[in-house]
Amino acid sequence: MPECKIGLYPDVGGSWWIPRLKLYQQQQGMVGGIGNYLALTGARLKAEDLLYTGIATHYVKSDQLEELKRALIESTAKEGSPLGDCAASVLMSFHDHSIDVKSAFLSQNRTEIDQAFHGKDRVEDIVATLESMGSESQFAQSTLEALKQMSPTSLKVTLEGLKRGLKLNNVG
Repeated sequence: MPECKIGLYPDVGGSWWIPRLKLYQQQQGMVGGIGNYLALTGARLKAEDLLYTGIATHYVKSDQLEELKRALIESTAKEGSPLGDCAASVLMSFHDHSIDVKSAFLSQNRTEIDQAFHGKDRVEDIVATLESMGSESQFAQSTLEALKQMSPTSLKVTLEGLKRGLKLNNVG
């Protein structure tokens, strides 16, 4: 999400769904900083990260897309074919099961992401947490570099939007 880099902020429902990415239950309630991390840093996601966060449910290699398209058309064109989830079995048959979500960048750095980005009220608090991780943390150093490239105003507006969006019951 490049919004913070170009002086904008996530919109069109982004402030509702982004903070809900990959939350998990702990005694103090729902925990998770992945959405805030992605929205504020503009980090690029690979297939493993998309599957890890739940943004994607299937991954199909690009050289199989034409074949997938034909299979989807055939599955919906059959006489008497149910209109429900006729695509699910087709997608699963093309899904690349070799993708290892445990190797995803977000999975590998989950502890530091949550430590730095979960429950922070201010961008300054996120920066202070990252700085406290020290120079030995490659994650902290690269994230600080990414945040320095962003519009300070956009970072603050985005974080506030994400905090408010998390409190809403629905997008509307």
